[in-house]
Amino acid sequence: MADGADGATRRARLRELLYTLRPEWQHHDIELGHSYEDGATLADGTPAKERDPLGLGHAPGARPGDRAPHAWFEHNGTRTTTHRLIEPGRFLLLTGRNGTAWPAAARRAMLGIAAYVVGSDLVCDRDWHALCEISDTGAILIRPDGHVAMRAVDDTEADALLDGAIAAAHGHAI
Repeated sequence: MADGADGATRRARLRELLYTLRPEWQHHDIELGHSYEDGATLADGTPAKERDPLGLGHAPGARPGDRAPHAWFEHNGTRTTTHRLIEPGRFLLLTGRNGTAWPAAARRAMLGIAAYVVGSDLVCDRDWHALCEISDTGAILIRPDGHVAMRAVDDTEADALLDGAIAAAHGHAI
């Protein structure tokens, strides 16, 4: 109840908490922002995004370990989302529009990976390449739990990267 800026800030935060319940119901970054920093991913060396200290705002991304970014897609005349494409027990590979090396690498891995080319198999409602920070030959591999196992900017060494990501996701040292 102190006078001054500190007291005013504390009273405003208390009002916010009591009257809106926003911290209770709108912690998007706490609910969606969990990221695996170690293990079960093939790290790409990019730093983690800065997080909202209150946990309210969530900035989606495709850094390995992050929850896969949400996007709407058109697939065979049906509207679907990133997370609806994930099938139980299967990895999902989403490539850039010219990432033809990735589906071939997925077939060679012989694990039944669901692979789609964004821009031909799937039409995205936003700039998928910018959202994932990949080129039009890049790809992301999503684990069955919805977290990114691998992000590759382009298709250089597609087979080796995909094999390494699958090995890491299954807990094998790379």
